Amino acid sequence: MLIAGNKGYLASLEGALTKQGRSASDIEHLSTLLKAEEAPAAREKLGPKVSAWLGQMAFKVAEGTLTAGGTLALKAISNT
Repeated sequence: MLIAGNKGYLASLEGALTKQGRSASDIEHLSTLLKAEEAPAAREKLGPKVSAWLGQMAFKVAEGTLTAGGTLALKAISNT
C-alpha cells in the first residue's frame, strides 16, 4: 500500500483537492488507487495506477474541464 500508516496525509490530500474544486468521484478514485497501489521502487516515481489518474486529470485540463487551481493541485501531487 502506497500510503500505509499515513492516514493524515490522505485526509490532507483529499482536503486540498476538494478546495481546488475536484469532483468527489475524482478524489474518491485517487484515494482508492493510493490505498491499493504498491509503493514504487524509486521514491521519485509514481505507481502506474496513480500515473494513469494524473493522466486523466491532464486530459481534463486539455478539454478545459479542470481549472488552473486543479493544475496546481496536480503539480503538488506529482512533487511528493
